[in-house]
Amino acid sequence: MSISINHPELGLVQLRTRSNVRRQIIKVTQNLVIITVPPGFEDSVFPLSQDTIEKILQLRGKVVARSGDGRFKLGEPIETLTFTINIAYQTNPRLRIYSAHLEGGVLQIFMPVGVNIEDDIAQKAIQRIVLKFLRQEAERVLPEKMEYWSNQCQLPYKSLKIDTAKSRWGCCSSAKDIKLSCYLMLLPERLIDYVIVHELCHTREMNHGPRFKSLLHSFFSDYAAIELAKPKWDRKVSWLKR
Repeated sequence: MSISINHPELGLVQLRTRSNVRRQIIKVTQNLVIITVPPGFEDSVFPLSQDTIEKILQLRGKVVARSGDGRFKLGEPIETLTFTINIAYQTNPRLRIYSAHLEGGVLQIFMPVGVNIEDDIAQKAIQRIVLKFLRQEAERVLPEKMEYWSNQCQLPYKSLKIDTAKSRWGCCSSAKDIKLSCYLMLLPERLIDYVIVHELCHTREMNHGPRFKSLLHSFFSDYAAIELAKPKWDRKVSWLKR
């Protein structure tokens, strides 16, 4: 027996029943999820639990990494908050260097002719260039955003530092010193604003208890939905941070 559904987050999910299996087996490709169960267990699969969805997304991430996706590519622009990343080859084939300039909202990165963009060395070189400009733009844009939201929310802070943290978007100390990762520039603007307000709320409430949630809710009434969306964006941009 085979049943197919179109899941809003996972795409096509196919349920199969096989008499020769004893437990649930999940097989994931970039475009299809196949769940195989023993006879009699069909009703336990749908609707998919959140744990199952998370497991499938993790498996798909590994498939994408193995397939060569999740890498910088020629002719595939990447959007950030303030600029678009575009990668091309040097117009002069004798130039054996990487170069880049940011102008008019476009970060143009030029590779030496003959270099394979799929090579890890090329990927790392491009990543270093992107990080340089991400941090440059973050230092230009995020302090202004922080000041705006601090005034809007009436939540003062002591200092702001922009860093290159990969494991978190922001943090706030008990002394009201806030750090924001320059990788925030890869997120949608509303999510960036949410992270900033989240850290500002920590200047008053240092934990994530009821009073913190109530304070955050007063500025972002849909904070619960935003929190659910954050892991999706973590996965979406994780390859740019590795």
